Amino acid sequence: MSEASRQRTRKSNSPKCPDCKTSMEPVVLRMHFPRGALPVTGNRCPSCGLELVSAEGAEEGQQLAEKLGLYEPQFPLVRTITKSGGQLAIYLPREIERALGLAKGTRVRIFTRGDDIIIQPA
Repeated sequence: MSEASRQRTRKSNSPKCPDCKTSMEPVVLRMHFPRGALPVTGNRCPSCGLELVSAEGAEEGQQLAEKLGLYEPQFPLVRTITKSGGQLAIYLPREIERALGLAKGTRVRIFTRGDDIIIQPA
């Protein structure tokens, strides 16, 4: 297959720009999050410059951003450390209990990431 034929095939398989109906070109775009940005696959219109992230690129970017801690906390609360039974304790607000389906006896993982204390259902 010649180079010109490959380019025609690639253009015929590429999505059309919803604004100007031109074939879009595959590119690497930056997806921004509250705590940083990641490269993702997407398309750019050579005519009007419209950029669209592919569904696969968006899904991969969101999963990686979550793993890397690029999202802001959903319930940013300040709590006071207390003592319970001679050990340090932090009481969880009911909103977090409900959101994560936590109850007495729920097993959790506790670890640090930099200066953050992370508590996750096990």
